[in-house]
Amino acid sequence: MKNLSIYIGILLLLGACNPLEKMVDSGQYDKAVITAARKMAGDKHKKTKHVKALEEAFAKATADDLAAARTYADRGGKSHLLALSIYEDIADRQAIVAPYLPLVSKDGYTAEFRFVDTEEMIADARTEVGVYYYESGKDLLMIARNGNKAKARSAFEAFSQVKRYMPAPSDLDWLKDEAYHLGVTHVYVNLRNEAQAYMPNRFEQAILEISVADLNSTWKRYYLSTPGDQVIDVNATLIVEHIDISPEREFVDLFEENQRVKDGWEYKRNKHGKPILDTLGNKIKIEKFVNAHAKVTRVKREKGVQIAGTIRYTDATTGEPIRIQPVKVENRFYDMACRVMGDPRALTVETKDCSNGTLDPFPTDHSMAMEAAYEMKGALKGDLEAYLY
Repeated sequence: MKNLSIYIGILLLLGACNPLEKMVDSGQYDKAVITAARKMAGDKHKKTKHVKALEEAFAKATADDLAAARTYADRGGKSHLLALSIYEDIADRQAIVAPYLPLVSKDGYTAEFRFVDTEEMIADARTEVGVYYYESGKDLLMIARNGNKAKARSAFEAFSQVKRYMPAPSDLDWLKDEAYHLGVTHVYVNLRNEAQAYMPNRFEQAILEISVADLNSTWKRYYLSTPGDQVIDVNATLIVEHIDISPEREFVDLFEENQRVKDGWEYKRNKHGKPILDTLGNKIKIEKFVNAHAKVTRVKREKGVQIAGTIRYTDATTGEPIRIQPVKVENRFYDMACRVMGDPRALTVETKDCSNGTLDPFPTDHSMAMEAAYEMKGALKGDLEAYLY
């Protein structure tokens, strides 16, 4: 469907290169109307061929549009939207021509333009579109009452369009509200521990410390406790199946490092041991190198915890599984320190960095498990946000 407002803007920016007669012959009626109007703007001596071209293009464009609009209107339903768009195009075209009326060429030829009453056409089409959305919404709502949330959401969107096109029926807000409530999915989030392993006292609480305000959206509502009278649609259960805490591991490496390093300067000497002089008679200095040596004791400490399980989504009414998502998180502790005996100049950059710190003590099982619990909370929240119900 043509969009005259955009079309006009493009033509005014780019201009028109084709002769008006070719535009009309090729069916480019709107382009011909706009081009002819531009050519005659401010012109007191309008050419007859331009006046006639505008007259013919206007008549043919209007006739074609009225025929197309009637076809769409006869189809009914959503096709009224297309008819409405055409009627608005006709109104835009008439607004372009109106300022030039009566249109008389320099040779005395008077063009004839038959305007149509688009105001009534547009008003009728808008009403038909509004009725289409209203009736479609009611049909969708009938299906939604049998538990189809997708249809409820479509009904809500249809009812939301009605006021754009016609005054709201008396029951519109009530129907829209019903569609919204039928379309919302209510999700109860809970945790079940099936791991036969150590679990801190606040482990479950740490995982479920989720802000439902961050999770809630237009069509989803989350609950972390039994919501009273509210009927739950989906149970989202995090099942913790494994909690593995590795033993504390310490690795000790003993090694040596050697580097040839600068150690001041000395006089350059000849084979007889006498200093060599430069051209000015000064003794020549050269850098002095020595072999630096150090013994290194490197200690590495490692410990980890891994939590694995699944997030199981089930229909709260039937118990049927909807989706099962595996989930796994890890929390690892790693530290390293070096003790050096000897010349520190012999050390590599890595060993120097290692020797500058102190070795941290192993974290407790409790602290590592709690850190992993917070990681699991993030994984649970991310999956709840991403999953479409």
